[in-house]
Amino acid sequence: MAEKNNKTRVYTADLLLTDVIVKLEDYPELQKLVEEYQHHGQLTKDKNKLAIKDKKKFDRFLSLVDLDKAQIIPGGSSANTITTLSKMLPDDIDATFMGVVPEGKKPNDRDSKIRDSLAEANVKLLAQSNGHVPESGISIVMVPKDGQRLIVSWPGNMQQILKAPAHVPE
Repeated sequence: MAEKNNKTRVYTADLLLTDVIVKLEDYPELQKLVEEYQHHGQLTKDKNKLAIKDKKKFDRFLSLVDLDKAQIIPGGSSANTITTLSKMLPDDIDATFMGVVPEGKKPNDRDSKIRDSLAEANVKLLAQSNGHVPESGISIVMVPKDGQRLIVSWPGNMQQILKAPAHVPE
């Protein structure tokens, strides 16, 4: 068993997404909206990911999801990697996520759930907002009965925040 001071430090930096995972059959109105996008060829089994930059259009999807019943987890490749490593090798690594993670406004809102999930995985946060109000990106991962995932994402404003000079080392 590795001693704490002998742990390998692992850092990752990326845009953090919130993955909201739902069973599509539990949301008939969401199913109808998905079918509308499928009808126009914007969301298909071959093209199962759709990035929506217009927040109002994305909010149509999000408003149809009960966030209290959905599974909410950190998303984005770096968050996925660092939480997996930390859970698999808890005695061997000291994991830190460098990025912007919004402060939760309420104990059970999605940003608080993300912070709690990272803490549960023993991932430390090295984050700052640099004076901006961060909005994490969101991916709604919809799982139909056939198990083929459909993903609709909104990027949030993290990319603009991370471009700020305080986040870019010289």
